[in-house]
Amino acid sequence: RLLVSAVKEMGTRGGEEAREATRLSLLLEGKWKEERVILSLPLFRGYDPEFLSIIAKLMETLVFLPGSKVWESGLANGQGTQQAALYFLLLGTCEESASVDRQVARAARGLVPGTCIGVREFLGLKE
Repeated sequence: RLLVSAVKEMGTRGGEEAREATRLSLLLEGKWKEERVILSLPLFRGYDPEFLSIIAKLMETLVFLPGSKVWESGLANGQGTQQAALYFLLLGTCEESASVDRQVARAARGLVPGTCIGVREFLGLKE
């Protein structure tokens, strides 16, 4: 509640900060439909409506703040973690980073809304 109150207060200031606060407020207060989100994702086009409604019920929506680590892929040498989950970026942007010998390197591309992360690991495919 404290975070939601702070975000609402930011929305009264005007400008770019107010627009971002409004977007974040919509996510925090849950004024969107998960069923509609699943229909908008290209990965799920053409599937049976009953199957999609089950996925929509199982889907968990998370809000991450800047600087948060969202997902970590398994490393080629087996020292990383394998996660059986799909992540879809719905709003905002994020950067993909890779760790090589404990050093983090930024990827050449940013991720934009609609990006799906974790497909290879979710499906159990080898690199």
